[in-house]
Amino acid sequence: MRFLREPGQLMSRSCLPGLPALPWCLGSDPRNTLVLDLPQGAGLPLAPFQCVLVKSKSQVQRVSIVPLHGDSAQSYIVCPKYQPMQVRNGDRLVCPDWVFELKVEPDLDTRTSKLFILTEQGTCYEAPAEGCHIGVSERSRRRPYQPAIPSAKLVLTERTQNMAEVHLALRYDQPMDRWTVVDHSPDQMGLLLEMKTGTAYPLSRGLRIKLGPLLLEATLSGSADQEDDED
Repeated sequence: MRFLREPGQLMSRSCLPGLPALPWCLGSDPRNTLVLDLPQGAGLPLAPFQCVLVKSKSQVQRVSIVPLHGDSAQSYIVCPKYQPMQVRNGDRLVCPDWVFELKVEPDLDTRTSKLFILTEQGTCYEAPAEGCHIGVSERSRRRPYQPAIPSAKLVLTERTQNMAEVHLALRYDQPMDRWTVVDHSPDQMGLLLEMKTGTAYPLSRGLRIKLGPLLLEATLSGSADQEDDED
């Protein structure tokens, strides 16, 4: 893990030498492996024990992050642009002005599942089998660089200032019986996946994690030195 090197960030480190073998615990408590001692007023709070980095039991040479904070703090995955990420029942998608909760209902007879999108206004939208997208305006225009999007649309009529015409898309992969989300928003933080306490999320190169006011990026072993040479 490394802190993103951007102007205005609280910290910036290309590597963290001298760490013990995994697992690593991150948080504000001095007993953590990595103590995130942020100054007062830095933004969103960090829990005494925010999360833990552990080796994956199912995938060799893969590391997972597990939130530990409960309701005292928040941790998010920054959804990468135009790359599908699997979503599961109970996941929450956080946009600049909207939060969507996903409800996946499996059908054991047909070995398929339905997706329902719950909004803060109490409405429930059932996504068709081919998927749907969410955004403002009744019609969506696909730009040349954008991947194909499902035709069905959940139209947002309120709090639209920071929402794009095609903000995100949800697709269903029937052979794998899984739903995925793709971020189409123009903002680099346009779509966040809220991480559940006690759930392990595998890390891949370039994946960004938001822990309170901190933004971390996962890198492969040995990649930090190469990046330093390019800076």
